[in-house]
Amino acid sequence: MALIRKMLFFAILLGVLYIVATNMGFLGEGAQKLRALDKQFSVGEEKFVPATITELEQYKNALGEIDAKSEAEKSMVELKLGLVEMQKSMLSMKGHLENINYDEIDCRVAGPIVSARQNAEQALVHAKGALAKKSSVAGLEGFSYITASSFDETMNAVISSLERQVNSLKTLC
Repeated sequence: MALIRKMLFFAILLGVLYIVATNMGFLGEGAQKLRALDKQFSVGEEKFVPATITELEQYKNALGEIDAKSEAEKSMVELKLGLVEMQKSMLSMKGHLENINYDEIDCRVAGPIVSARQNAEQALVHAKGALAKKSSVAGLEGFSYITASSFDETMNAVISSLERQVNSLKTLC
């Protein structure tokens, strides 16, 4: 009888440990696939997402195919998708900024100033969202470039820069 109780106790303990490890991302396939994807696209401390629009689309599509099971894995996918959208908005903003003619200010809704401001505002929303998601991925192994304080510093610098850009563009129109 005592042996059966011990076996039952260990079976329950193993089940609980498995559930905890899966939810923390230690055993999940999603975390492994995310790490492999990061390696494939050279994502890490040097860059949080790919730099070109083509790679961003490929990365975004690959993120969408990851079957995240744990909450931490789901949050990491959402965080990375937010970073992708932030980068896409910033690339679009850059294109609009290059088309601004400061000799003839164009404040039309479809003009480069308003379009650049809208892209900056969208990038700002995604940057703030990614920073807010960071706490949800704290237990996920292999993503120190996101869980470290340097991620906060970088994202806060991006947010500050985007806020200045939005304010600057608002003064033009």
